[in-house]
Amino acid sequence: MDYIKNLYSGRIGRKNYILGYFVFTLPLLVLYFSLFSDTETADLFSTLYIIPYLLVSFYVYALMVRRLHDIGKNGWFIFLMAIPFVGVIYFFILLFKKSQPIVNKYGEVPDKNKKFLDDILNRKPLSNQD
Repeated sequence: MDYIKNLYSGRIGRKNYILGYFVFTLPLLVLYFSLFSDTETADLFSTLYIIPYLLVSFYVYALMVRRLHDIGKNGWFIFLMAIPFVGVIYFFILLFKKSQPIVNKYGEVPDKNKKFLDDILNRKPLSNQD
């Protein structure tokens, strides 16, 4: 349970947000078009597609919440994404708005030296053992 709580806390910068978004959604799109290109397989795989879709959605929403934290907004602002047209505009705000350059109530300024996978999964980097 701590992993889930940690996934939605803290901040993430623009670059890793964008890259993380594509890392999670691109394979899902490829899977979608490969499974549903044929109508015979679409019926068979439509229920199986829900599992990876929910898993990817879980991580993408975590990225969005952390990006909202990075620009100083509460994570509950994610519900603006559900409003038609407003959601698209807010998505572009998340893509292009600069991070707050100071510590805010959601955490420290994102570390630019943190490894990409550690950043998008919000893991603590393993210490180097010599």
